[in-house]
Amino acid sequence: MILPLLLSLVAPAAAEAPPSYSGRESQVRVEIPRIEEQVKVDGILSEAAWERAARLVGFSQYAPVDGRPAENATEVLVWYSPSAIHFGCIPTSGRTAASSAAGGSPTRTSIIG
Repeated sequence: MILPLLLSLVAPAAAEAPPSYSGRESQVRVEIPRIEEQVKVDGILSEAAWERAARLVGFSQYAPVDGRPAENATEVLVWYSPSAIHFGCIPTSGRTAASSAAGGSPTRTSIIG
């Protein structure tokens, strides 16, 4: 009876999906993960850190009618490291962009805001 409990403590846990937060569902309090990793700011979100980032979805527009679902779905990934807060944007057009608050800027696409 104790053996299964001990094995569960040493067995690697299955990777959890990163949390998603939907603005349209009023999920506006976001737990942004701290990830001890460096990434290359190149517009390609291929590093493992992006897979563990908080996912912001369910955006709405404010014009012409406030609160209406956004015409184009966008997913924003966010996490922070010891040196920066990192944002990745995945628009429905298929392009990606990444930026860092530590002075990095998108290099392959621009983030429109």
